[in-house]
Amino acid sequence: SKPMIGNIDKYRKSLSEYEIEQIETLAGPMMERYQYAKISTGTTKISEDDFKRAQKQSDEKRRNVWEELRDKKPQDFILRKRRADYIEMCRQNLMKRIIG
Repeated sequence: SKPMIGNIDKYRKSLSEYEIEQIETLAGPMMERYQYAKISTGTTKISEDDFKRAQKQSDEKRRNVWEELRDKKPQDFILRKRRADYIEMCRQNLMKRIIG
């Protein structure tokens, strides 16, 4: 499907150049695989502390978004939660096959 025109480059308004470079450093191989163009070198050094801090922040924001969706749009929450649970189950099954 075609991208939503309003969402193209939306991330540039909410992320700093450094944040974009960090993301492109971590996601670089997948971006290349799926032919996404990078806008940075994608070679920044990311310390373990930075990674843990980002993971914690991401987890907190994810929890907040799920809670807000649950409170404001319960039916949408149920549908999205079921889909997310199914995707996670598929991911776990795939990892079991890969790892053994």
